[in-house]
Amino acid sequence: MGDSANSTPDIISPHVVAANIPSGTNGFDRDYSPSATQFNQIYSDGYRFYIGYTQHMTDTDLSNALTNGFAVMMVEGFYSGMVSDYTGAEWAQYAINAAQTIGYLTGCNLWLDLEGISNSASEVIPWANDWYDAVQSAGYVPGIYVGEPEPLTSSQLYYDLNFSHYWRSCSGSTPNVDVRGYQIFQTQCNASIAGISVDLDTVQTDNQGGLPIAEYYVS
Repeated sequence: MGDSANSTPDIISPHVVAANIPSGTNGFDRDYSPSATQFNQIYSDGYRFYIGYTQHMTDTDLSNALTNGFAVMMVEGFYSGMVSDYTGAEWAQYAINAAQTIGYLTGCNLWLDLEGISNSASEVIPWANDWYDAVQSAGYVPGIYVGEPEPLTSSQLYYDLNFSHYWRSCSGSTPNVDVRGYQIFQTQCNASIAGISVDLDTVQTDNQGGLPIAEYYVS
């Protein structure tokens, strides 16, 4: 394994690229990463991308996912006080540090999990754009997961946020995104594959031709 804080394992780092995930691709997200054996089984079941959480993902998890054929992205999980207790840039820095530490490739999507909050839209909009600016400045491509509860309307999600990559939660009450729409749809929560609980996702080209950007291993 590589000993640099900003590199993937040595066998991986020269062979990774940032690329769009094709429309129609199925994948999953999970708080804690599966084992290498579980990744292999999940790949055999037809899933091709994985979204891991910045709070828990390790360089070994990243290597296991990549070498088992998965496109990989990262998401910063929410907590209810994040908007009140941190600036957007401060909250973003935790995600940036985690991504850099495990060697997650710049040029790929780093997602903000926007849900479980009671703040007003007037508080959330500048906070989320502050998060966006910090992530973009670090070389990642900001994306936003829209869950429930969150205060933004369909119009505000598109016109008031700087984001161009949107991921829809499996909640039936999640608002649409005006004009652009979503690139990832969480199709089922708490599904069981390879003996573990996961949330299932699928990619779809959005209304402006956009697709999510992930890290791929190229041998």
